[in-house]
Amino acid sequence: MGLATLSDVEVGRCVDGWRDVDGTLTNRVSHGDILVVDCSVPYDSEVTARFDHPSTAAKYPASIQDAARTGCAQLFAEYVGVDIAHSTLVATLAYPSAATWQSGDRSITCLASAATGELTTSVHGSRL
Repeated sequence: MGLATLSDVEVGRCVDGWRDVDGTLTNRVSHGDILVVDCSVPYDSEVTARFDHPSTAAKYPASIQDAARTGCAQLFAEYVGVDIAHSTLVATLAYPSAATWQSGDRSITCLASAATGELTTSVHGSRL
C-alpha cells in the first residue's frame, strides 16, 4: 500500500485522494499518482475494471470519454453486481490524455465511489 500510479493499481484495490479538494468526484484525463489503501479503512474509490481503448489510430479520439464511460458502465455491473442505473454508487474513470495517447497509452481505469462520503468495505459483489 502507498502511493502508486493509478494505471498500475490492480482491480479490486481501494484508493484515496480521488475526490477533488471540494469533495466532488470527477472523471480525469490522467493516470497520475494516487494513494492505495486497505478497503477496510475509509477510502474514496475502488478500482472496478481496466481495459484498453480499441483504437490503434495515432489521432486522439474525440469520443474517448464516451467510449470509456460506456465500457466502465458495462463492467461496473459485473463487478458490483447491479447496473449503475440502480446503484447507490457513482462510477468514475480515468483515461489517456492526448499527450499520453501519442506515446501509446490506451488504458482506461474504472472506479466506483460513494456518491457522498467515503466507503469502508469493498464494493465487489455488494449490489450497492
